[in-house]
Amino acid sequence: MSAFTILSSTSHAVTSTAYTFQPDLGIADPNSLNDPKPWLVRVWSDVNICLRADGQAASQSDFPIAAGREGELINLPPGGSLSVVTQAGQSDGTVFFSHVKRQ
Repeated sequence: MSAFTILSSTSHAVTSTAYTFQPDLGIADPNSLNDPKPWLVRVWSDVNICLRADGQAASQSDFPIAAGREGELINLPPGGSLSVVTQAGQSDGTVFFSHVKRQ
């Protein structure tokens, strides 16, 4: 079992229209050794959702995540984004994004 520290969190309404979350990853340092690092993002919701992490808008046929569970941990590259949408037949709800760090 891994322990996590939450570095930051945010939430947003999730509906049948895709919502895209792109964290503020900062600006790349000109020194290539100081480039921004990937983020480990935990995504969960109070309704069933579908997730897409390739820069495209999520659809109801993308990766499903069940409500009321631990969600999913996504390794988000610098400049990456996550898109979420409710699963077919779900009412509107709230999706949560937490930038976490493994201990």
